[in-house]
Amino acid sequence: MNVKEATIAIQAVQRSLKTCQRGKNNGHTGQQALTPVMLSKLASALEILEAATHALQQQDIELTAVRQQHQELFDSAPDGYLVTDAKGVIRYANHMAAILLALTQDELVGDSLLRHLALESRPLVRTYLTRLRQGGQCREREICLQSHAGTAIPAIVSITPIRDGRGHLLGLRWLLRDIIERRWAQAALSRTNDELEELVRQRTTELAITNEALLAEITERKRAEEERKQLIQRLQDALSQIKQLHGLLPICAYCKKIRNDHNDWERLENYISEHSNARFTHGICPECYETVMQAEREAGQPLSD
Repeated sequence: MNVKEATIAIQAVQRSLKTCQRGKNNGHTGQQALTPVMLSKLASALEILEAATHALQQQDIELTAVRQQHQELFDSAPDGYLVTDAKGVIRYANHMAAILLALTQDELVGDSLLRHLALESRPLVRTYLTRLRQGGQCREREICLQSHAGTAIPAIVSITPIRDGRGHLLGLRWLLRDIIERRWAQAALSRTNDELEELVRQRTTELAITNEALLAEITERKRAEEERKQLIQRLQDALSQIKQLHGLLPICAYCKKIRNDHNDWERLENYISEHSNARFTHGICPECYETVMQAEREAGQPLSD
């Protein structure tokens, strides 16, 4: 049995008791006969009320447990959560929000959230509050919180309106996500990227220098190879012009003629001229001169110069 049924039963008993009381005051004797009936109805209503009370107590226990569970989840959330009224006055704050703003949860309650924003972020949040009161929505944005110690804390804020059945704004739920570590990570990533880019530039420069050196070495090797080829060609040309005499040469012991490959006998100077680059000039040695001169004297022939 629900609370409504118990309430109706109690109201019926109350009406009967009032009727009985009025009859007694007016001296009606018939009310005594009604007393057992009234008592029965009252007992029944009390039973109903007791059952309803027990049910309400059980619901209250369950609601308290659920509320406690939600409160624990609210307090243990990794991000900051606030509940404010429509003007931004804080009604509830979880543990992480208190840590971000460097205050206790009790100190935050009743304070305006705007006081905990950096000056440059306050106009934006005021605009959001006005828009939400007018029935609009707000997208997630990056703002800058300011802790009680004066530390600037970059954060992502997400605002969820709390409205009644007619759409009137009752309050706001604020999610505050600290992104300072993400900023640090972004800064570290940016530094790493800069260092990598610098290393790439250095490596590119080194590769360019090495490439130039390799190109110079390749050019030098090509030049040396070309010189080697030219030298080889010159040597081959020189070798092709060299005629060498080797082996045994059949020569006449008297006239000094040499037998060639065709088995013909030819003069020594002709054979050597054909088989080498040597050329002969003719003269007369002193011994032959004396011999020839002696022969000419004996013959009585005149001497020629």
